[in-house]
Amino acid sequence: EPCKCEPQHRLPHMVTCLTRPSSQGMLAAGDAATGTLTLLFDGQSSWEVGAGHVGMEALALMTPSAAPHHGLVLSAGSDGHVRAWRVADGEAAGACEIMGAV
Repeated sequence: EPCKCEPQHRLPHMVTCLTRPSSQGMLAAGDAATGTLTLLFDGQSSWEVGAGHVGMEALALMTPSAAPHHGLVLSAGSDGHVRAWRVADGEAAGACEIMGAV
């Protein structure tokens, strides 16, 4: 299924990580250099966290199909941490260090 983002929509940062769960209209984009994390919903920017996770290497969206706004965006970075962000508002929801990752 094609992305629902409008062709003219541009993020104000580079995108080095990108993830999108199937058919929920959400897309998470991250920039490893600045740590900026952006969530788009149906092609519109829902929220952006600046300097959220410098060294971001991977993203995942964990959203229940019945209530996608109650899920989490997970970011993993070169600092050996996985951080969780609330889909609803971009607020930090926790972090953990992965032993031996750094």
